[in-house]
Amino acid sequence: MFTKLIVSSFIFLSTSLAAVPADAATKLPRNGTVLKMINGDIMCYIDLRDVSGNKHTIGADFELCNKPKKFLNRRVQITYARVKVNDCQSAEPCGKTRWETLAVRLKLPQ
Repeated sequence: MFTKLIVSSFIFLSTSLAAVPADAATKLPRNGTVLKMINGDIMCYIDLRDVSGNKHTIGADFELCNKPKKFLNRRVQITYARVKVNDCQSAEPCGKTRWETLAVRLKLPQ
């Protein structure tokens, strides 16, 4: 039973976290200073300023917005992945999903 659960979890993660396409990866900032974090209906939204002073709003995993004190006004390195998100008109599940490139990890520099 436990082995089945681990295998099922691995299959879910391997199919839901696909590699980020090169074209999407080049347009997204890899680091910046977090200005604001807001939970939305289908993802978390993070406003940040890159090293050139440009402001960006990126989509992120909900778990990242649960730690605002850790990241607000701090410089971070960002890791992205392709994940499935709800494609519904509300926060209620409707059974439709779509792929989005989201920030899945924020790392504070050493």
